[in-house]
Amino acid sequence: MKPELAGKNLRLTTMERQAINLINGQHLTHAQAADIVGVTRTAFTKRVCRAQMKIKRLRLVVAELGGDASDFDRLAGLRRGEGVN
Repeated sequence: MKPELAGKNLRLTTMERQAINLINGQHLTHAQAADIVGVTRTAFTKRVCRAQMKIKRLRLVVAELGGDASDFDRLAGLRRGEGVN
């Protein structure tokens, strides 16, 4: 992977990874997941939206620079099976 990605702030936070996992990996609704993490549904939905926007941008950047799925996972801060579709 090329060093141009080093300065990009595309890595998912722990809370964003958790949100994506609860929605995609555990198949919970936003309301169910919000209850689990102890925030309002609105706050949880915003967290999911931020994570989804980062994922979209990161996929574009990785593809543009000739990276592959392992580069995407590493740069997003994901581990295999965390539920990012």
